[in-house]
Amino acid sequence: MRKIGLAVLLAVAPLGAASAQVVPCSFSGSGATGVDCLGQQWVVGNGGWGIPGILLGTRPFLGTSPTTEFHIAFIAGGSFNGLIGFGPGFDTRMFDAPFTTPWTVSGSGTSVSFFAPAGGSLTTGEDFFVNVEFLNGLPQNLADVSFTARWGPAAPTDVVPEPATMMLVATGLAGLAGARRRRRA
Repeated sequence: MRKIGLAVLLAVAPLGAASAQVVPCSFSGSGATGVDCLGQQWVVGNGGWGIPGILLGTRPFLGTSPTTEFHIAFIAGGSFNGLIGFGPGFDTRMFDAPFTTPWTVSGSGTSVSFFAPAGGSLTTGEDFFVNVEFLNGLPQNLADVSFTARWGPAAPTDVVPEPATMMLVATGLAGLAGARRRRRA
């Protein structure tokens, strides 16, 4: 019986592991620069946060699956109030190639979500940029900038992978069958 339990554990364990470049994925950071969950560098400068950075051009998307959403929320602390500039005069926007239609921007205060144009998505290798301009410019201390972000749907959809769920159901059914046999004996 112990061997069966160990075999089931070894079979289920790898199902929870995911590649670092699969969308959806979440990440967080603080300071002037860092790397997201897909291996893409983000930068704080020129009045805000961005991938590759505000006024720093574009970057190829490194996700191995396409995405239609990007979400980010800033956390106030120290010299940073986390407020995002929205609307005319602010550079809070996201584009992907061919850079003709911006992604839809939705948010207020300290968080913003970007949604691909109807029928569109950001795919592996496609050039893009994300800019989030701060309402009051850069804080005195860039180390005060911190955030959480997510490529993909806002609500986690990758908490329990389907193959793992099916394995757990099968294990439960096997346990019920074993209990029934013991009652008959």
